[in-house]
Amino acid sequence: MIIPGPFHERTPNPLANHHTSCSNRPMAATNQSPEIRIDPCPPATWRELQHRVARILREAGVITAVEKRIRTARGKVSIDVWAHDPSATPTQTYLIECKRWRARVPQTVVHAFRTIVGDSGANWGAIISATGFQQGARTASRYTNVRLISWTEFEALFAERWVLNHFTRPHQ
Repeated sequence: MIIPGPFHERTPNPLANHHTSCSNRPMAATNQSPEIRIDPCPPATWRELQHRVARILREAGVITAVEKRIRTARGKVSIDVWAHDPSATPTQTYLIECKRWRARVPQTVVHAFRTIVGDSGANWGAIISATGFQQGARTASRYTNVRLISWTEFEALFAERWVLNHFTRPHQ
């Protein structure tokens, strides 16, 4: 595995052997293969998925809250992971739902979450699923600010920022 960014192209991933006994935790396969795995073992439960998503975002310099109640145009709702990115220009807020279900996520979940993202004023939202998404869910997310991603795709989305923040900033 290769670390992207300021490191040499052939630098081995220092996290490649971080966890070795995670083969019993399958997550949905993807066509994308990130150059770095931040946390090679997929989360075993939805609660663990929430906390690991929040941890990776925090380590990438994003302010997070797990199971946060937020106000929307239609009332208060609970979000699995709320994130505010002060380093983006302009600053961004995004909402993440974590689904560790046995079945693929249906379009009704995407419709409901898309409404929450829009009614909250968030810049974008993501649903992270362990088993993937039904075709109707993918269709429902097209042309919206809601991304449907796997654990591996989530890691790839934040890998470069995580590496830069995690390895190049002085630890406090």
